[in-house]
Amino acid sequence: MGRTIMNYHEAMRLNELILASLEGDLSDRQRQSLNQRLIEDPEAASHYLNLIRLYAELSPYGDVGCIGVGSETADSSAKEYDRLLHFLAEDENTAPALTCRECRGESPREPIRVVEKVERQKMVYTLSRSSQVMLAAAFAASLVIVLFLRMTPPAAVQVATVVDSLNAVFDGNYEMAAGTRLAGGRESLWLQKGIVKIAFDYGAEMVIEAPAEFTLRSADDMTLHSGRVFVHVPGRSKGFRVNTPSATVIDLGTEFGIKVDYDGSSDVHMLKGRASLIPGVKGQTGEGQILPAGQARQVDTSGRVERIAVKREAFVHDINSRAGIVWRGQREIDLADVVCGGSGFGTGDPYRVIDPANGNVMSYVDRGQTVGVGSGTYHRVDASAYIDGVFVPDGSNGPIQISSDRTMFDGCPPTSG
Repeated sequence: MGRTIMNYHEAMRLNELILASLEGDLSDRQRQSLNQRLIEDPEAASHYLNLIRLYAELSPYGDVGCIGVGSETADSSAKEYDRLLHFLAEDENTAPALTCRECRGESPREPIRVVEKVERQKMVYTLSRSSQVMLAAAFAASLVIVLFLRMTPPAAVQVATVVDSLNAVFDGNYEMAAGTRLAGGRESLWLQKGIVKIAFDYGAEMVIEAPAEFTLRSADDMTLHSGRVFVHVPGRSKGFRVNTPSATVIDLGTEFGIKVDYDGSSDVHMLKGRASLIPGVKGQTGEGQILPAGQARQVDTSGRVERIAVKREAFVHDINSRAGIVWRGQREIDLADVVCGGSGFGTGDPYRVIDPANGNVMSYVDRGQTVGVGSGTYHRVDASAYIDGVFVPDGSNGPIQISSDRTMFDGCPPTSG
């Protein structure tokens, strides 16, 4: 059978049939037509094989079928495909030989010469002066940017807030008012005098008493280099960490106090809950232990742990700068301290007294010296927020006034006034 050359429209039609077969979209009639065309036309068969090869290379799964074989016609299609392959093999053997130029009497081609390596001449490019200046400026700008990025420290992350302070002064005569935000990092803070209360964003609160040096490392991690700190950690903020030169305390929902001496030794007093106590420093830690409430431990710089007596009132638990209250965990109020101008928790002036004759505050009076006698009337004490007034309980003249709202009491015995 003579060979014919397909025109453009025939080739496009054949392509559509072949692609439809690969996608499984051929009807039975189209499949029979395509099979017959491939068997009768060697050019169409060759075109089919080339398209199959291209489709296989482009297919993401590498799976190409043959002329859309369905379940019902699988046997017949397989036989037709075998016939096609057999026909192509036979056509290859019986195809006419091609005539080369020598056979046609044409002069043979010159032999291909060996390509020798050729040294390319280097091109020399010159820049104008303006281009050189612009290039130098661009390089300098790039260098400045790189140095700026390397030398500029990262922005500090704020991790805590000053809740209250009582006469607190930091290094450099610097004061921190309530509401001041504090950044975490490696820089130490020196509290030279007073007391400051700090709340971490993680939820823990601590009260630091001067003199003290400490570092806020993050929202759940701080280091006490020296001084005293009282820490309250609510249950939702378990895991708060306090590092010292000789130990690490990891909170498990507690209240505890830590004192760090200048030699680096640490006293840990557990008041509520419990915490994990790890002696030693990073890389040289000893065996950890759980410290329960009501116990205390001292850890020296070598990591040696010794049991000591717990001291509840050795730390400031809370402050109130407005009322001037410093609470060290006392469970009873000292009335003598209140009379001396204190809050009942040891903040009063022991040299201060109140004159019962007029309610005025007086300086220290030596023991045995007569302060004064009562006038038989009630006197307000304006200098104290906790004392309403004073009186001498002499019932010789009947009921006496015992408060500024004129409350009378008739149960006082007669006295010398």
